[in-house]
Amino acid sequence: MMRHITSLIASTLRGWKGSHATARTNQPDKLLELYDMEGCPFCRPVREYLTELDLDVLIHPCPKKSTRNREKLSALGGKKQMPYLYDPNTDTGLYEMQDIIVYLKNQYDTLPQQKKTEPNVITSTLASMTRAMSGILYRPSLPADKPLELFSYEANVKSRIVRERLTEMEISYVLRNSGKTQIVKSEPIDSNLSSNAHNQKPSSVTPLSKRQELHQRTGKIQIPYLYDPNSDKGLFEPKDIIHYLKCTYGKTPENIRIHKEAVNG
Repeated sequence: MMRHITSLIASTLRGWKGSHATARTNQPDKLLELYDMEGCPFCRPVREYLTELDLDVLIHPCPKKSTRNREKLSALGGKKQMPYLYDPNTDTGLYEMQDIIVYLKNQYDTLPQQKKTEPNVITSTLASMTRAMSGILYRPSLPADKPLELFSYEANVKSRIVRERLTEMEISYVLRNSGKTQIVKSEPIDSNLSSNAHNQKPSSVTPLSKRQELHQRTGKIQIPYLYDPNSDKGLFEPKDIIHYLKCTYGKTPENIRIHKEAVNG
């Protein structure tokens, strides 16, 4: 219960940023990648903006004292600093929070006239403090062969608890940002928008929201929803998800044995 209360306080401190989105007609050709630490105050505004833009992203969690994703980050960008956004569609890599948000705005914001998240590190830091060290410190774990998939949105109280555990266990996952969406009719395109927007322009085609997609896949709309393609298992409740992650990817003697057998064929 206390975890839910402090998560609620964290969302309130941020003014529930990362709750709403405008449904996109399509996603970029290739998934954006974010090297991220859930409890980091500089990473949070980036995730909020990604929710508002309704962009899916491959999250590579980099908790403190971890090695797997941090080594990849160092090889890709040259240093172990979060957040780091890599866009394979433009072969662009960026470290600083403000630089990432400006890039996303220029590249993927098809409705720049709508008010979006303004980075505020003070309230983001306060939000992190309410969650203590959750989503920051590494928990010994085994890697997943394929990234997991999480339907979530940044301000969702229950989703945060799941994202924190995924971060602590250094498990990469595809984040299906599922903010509360509104449908926008076709409008003239701002001439100042980037010409490399990867067809992310407003369209007369009615976009399918992530929540509609979730309903088509599972028969209901409930956030968070975790799907593991490695076991073909899907779960909704945070306590069930966390129990599954511990049992499947926790560094227990049995899991280590199973992992070695899989690696050795």
